[in-house]
Amino acid sequence: MGMKQRALEGKWNGGAVLGYKSVEIEGSNHRKRTETHLELVENEAAVVKMIFEKYAGGQGFKSITNELNHQGYKTKTGGL
Repeated sequence: MGMKQRALEGKWNGGAVLGYKSVEIEGSNHRKRTETHLELVENEAAVVKMIFEKYAGGQGFKSITNELNHQGYKTKTGGL
C-alpha cells in the first residue's frame, strides 16, 4: 500500500536504475524513511540512449547485450 501511494505521488520507490542515482533530499528525515529523488548520471544516460536507439532500430535484446558486453560496458552493480 505504501509503495502504491508513493507511486501515485510521483515518488521513487527505490532500486538502482542505470542512468540515474538516488540522492537524499536535505531536511527529509521527518519520517522513518529518508526521502530521495533521482538525479541524471550523464555517462550512464548515454548508454541507456544507445540501448534504446539500437532496440528501436530493430536490434534484439540479446544482440544488444552481447555487443555491450564485448565493448566492456557493465551494469550498475559491476556485472556484465
